[in-house]
Amino acid sequence: MNNIIPLLELPKTLNQSNENFRWFLDHYEMLIEKYLNKFVAIDHEKVLDSDDNLQVLLTRIREDNKYSHALLIQQILTEMLN
Repeated sequence: MNNIIPLLELPKTLNQSNENFRWFLDHYEMLIEKYLNKFVAIDHEKVLDSDDNLQVLLTRIREDNKYSHALLIQQILTEMLN
């Protein structure tokens, strides 16, 4: 995937980023139950992949090349950090 976001796609990408983050917040309790202490990759409002090791996850995500520019990666902790 090309790493440059075309200017005309920027509003759509920002909107999808917001939706991914909103989904992350809305589903945090479920994420804790299933992915505690793991890194998760979220895109199009679903978990694409997860791993204990961030570098391993990033390598797999890049190899799969099935993500959008709005990809969100978060570590799932017992509580959200402020």
